[in-house]
Amino acid sequence: MTDDVGAVRAGDREAFGRLIDRHAAVVYAYTRTWVATEAEAEEVTQDTFAEAYLSLSRFREGEDFGAWLRGICRNLIRNRLRSRRRGHEAVLVEAVLEVELPAPLPTLPLEPLSTCVKGLDESSRRVVDGFYRRSLSLASLAREMGKTVVAVGTILHRARHRLRECLKRNGLEEFA
Repeated sequence: MTDDVGAVRAGDREAFGRLIDRHAAVVYAYTRTWVATEAEAEEVTQDTFAEAYLSLSRFREGEDFGAWLRGICRNLIRNRLRSRRRGHEAVLVEAVLEVELPAPLPTLPLEPLSTCVKGLDESSRRVVDGFYRRSLSLASLAREMGKTVVAVGTILHRARHRLRECLKRNGLEEFA
């Protein structure tokens, strides 16, 4: 990872391509959480990598590159929301973005997670499946379920909490 960052800093454009290949799916999925359309998510994802390339001198060695990218992405989304002034919903999303901490993504054992997901109620399972497996945005899930974006966000938040508790009960505190 840091080898590719160092190579990019030395002028190796192919190394930046490898960084994009490695992180594009996660940045896109993160973006889809906050924007309404796939086209907008693709645009924000591209903007994130463009900004990362231009700001690479500010990346500190030892820092998690994925978390750094999500921080750039979060700021771009926040700026878009501010510029739109979408009222109450934008304020809520911005508040969530404000408290979210950039953290590296752990590799989770799938069997215990699958067991925990099966223990959720139907509505929570549907939101978790749509959001994580099918990469649907909260807005798309809200339309599909006939609920508001805020309601779907609340269901997802509560499902994450229940999944965290289940993982802790199964001795996987480091993933909770």
